[in-house]
Amino acid sequence: MKRASRMAFTLKLSLLAALSAAGDSASPFSSLGDSRPYAPVVISGSILSDFYGVPVEEIVIYAYDAAEQNWTRIPFQIDERVYCEDPLNPGHDRWFYFPPETCEGDTTLGRLGDHDELVFMIRDLGDKAPYRAWIEDAEARTHPRIELFASDPENPEEKGVVYVYRSSTITEEMPRPYGFEYFPETDSLVTGVYAVDLGPFGVIEDIVINEPGGSGIDVFDTQKLRFGGIIDLGLFPIDLRMTEQYLYLYEGILTTPDPVVRLIRRATQTIRIGAFISHNTPFYITTKFYPYSGSIETGASIASEDLRNLYPNADISIIIKTMRHSWDFNENAAGMLFYNRYNQDVIIDGSPDDPDRTIDIPVDEWSLITGDHGSVFTYFKLEETAWDRIELYYHDNQAGGQYDSQEFSSQDTGDGISFGDHGILFQSGGRDSLNLDLDLTAYFLPESNLTKAAGERLARQLMFPVQLYSSVTAGIESDPLQPGRFRLEQNHPNPFNASTQIAFSLPYGQDIRLEIRDVRGRLIRTLLEGETPPGMHRVVWTGQDTEGRRVPSGIYVVTLSSRTQRQTRKLILIQ
Repeated sequence: MKRASRMAFTLKLSLLAALSAAGDSASPFSSLGDSRPYAPVVISGSILSDFYGVPVEEIVIYAYDAAEQNWTRIPFQIDERVYCEDPLNPGHDRWFYFPPETCEGDTTLGRLGDHDELVFMIRDLGDKAPYRAWIEDAEARTHPRIELFASDPENPEEKGVVYVYRSSTITEEMPRPYGFEYFPETDSLVTGVYAVDLGPFGVIEDIVINEPGGSGIDVFDTQKLRFGGIIDLGLFPIDLRMTEQYLYLYEGILTTPDPVVRLIRRATQTIRIGAFISHNTPFYITTKFYPYSGSIETGASIASEDLRNLYPNADISIIIKTMRHSWDFNENAAGMLFYNRYNQDVIIDGSPDDPDRTIDIPVDEWSLITGDHGSVFTYFKLEETAWDRIELYYHDNQAGGQYDSQEFSSQDTGDGISFGDHGILFQSGGRDSLNLDLDLTAYFLPESNLTKAAGERLARQLMFPVQLYSSVTAGIESDPLQPGRFRLEQNHPNPFNASTQIAFSLPYGQDIRLEIRDVRGRLIRTLLEGETPPGMHRVVWTGQDTEGRRVPSGIYVVTLSSRTQRQTRKLILIQ
């Protein structure tokens, strides 16, 4: 497998001018990047609304270092999406990262829109900058900037900030420390941390954790899929025992052409049974690779009505009796350890084990394989609960075979032997109305011999992602409307569902607090706190409390307060 060298460099800019106002000191935050160094941030929607319509090539992001009092340009990318008819499902529209030919003339491309995604890494967050501190670029100083705040919902003291600027005159190159490279001829990917190969069926077949965090040795056999049940593709019902080798991968895999912090890979697949290829039932598999992880978006309802809507040109029905997804390692993984919620220190050695097979429902499960070669952490989530039995699948046996051979037959896939093959086994009496929407994430970690506590920490971080909010400040050399009074505007929209924007104005820089409370006065969330510059500001609330939970429908109160003044407005949330 090819390897890519890792690049790392930092661009530092001096402060615009000396800080002079009382109380205008830098505000260092605790390092959220230290506690969540491997997690990406993906932002879209109204939190970026002040930059809607801005050419994407004019958007830059910087982090501020309070100790050094300087700015660092951080790596990021904007993945644009367009809305148009799905060629796989005529008559139905959807959002595309890679638009079909019929959308190539879309006028929204090249300018930030409400469904475009801005992506960067939590590890690149910085401190809150003094409001008079601005990057040293004349054009950027004439445009507003967006402060993007991130905090840990379980530890609010862990925070970080980045600043989104607009300028067409910045000439410094964006740093590219994560070393993405994709090889279409082998359908493989490398970053500065890991490398993966995807095989002819579109599943992962090799995993390497690069040195120095790993050994640089491939420890993985293959990603395994098992489906047992009955499928009828319009010909006649077939009693099916299907593996990942029944997936047919079409040519024309699409990938992000110039990835900085994310490579999106979209493949089109269908089912192949012997020589028969079901061309009437194609589906997309979208995999998103980040510097330390990858996530898979796929799945659908198999209810008859939903299948007819999805495949109007096909007569198809599916009854699922048994399903399994698992990760099988190879003999290079011997000596590594397996952990999950109910097991620890299970040695991978090719000898059978008797682990605790408990899986909680609904499925929100994690696993960790760790040793001298690095660590592979997986997180699997499935909301569907209409299964008769769900259990851990674990098979460590160099003699081969499968632990669930009675459900799927004795024929295995991959190299024919198992080292720490683990996943989840689902069984039902035979249902045709299951929802198989999968949420699957894998982290490829440059750390060796981790503990169970490390796996638990990563799982909680995925269950409780960072909370995001923003504030917009006018350019320091623009001519913004400087209101003559302290004022909190009515939120818009109101009532609202997904998010609402709260605007306020200040006649001069001052220490303020913007918070959401319920009608009984109980604090729901603090949206903004600290020294804030004069002018108009806008903050987005997404209807979540301090711990990231969606609050119920009802009336809430937003309060803007300073040392001497206080104003409130009522908000109506409709879920």
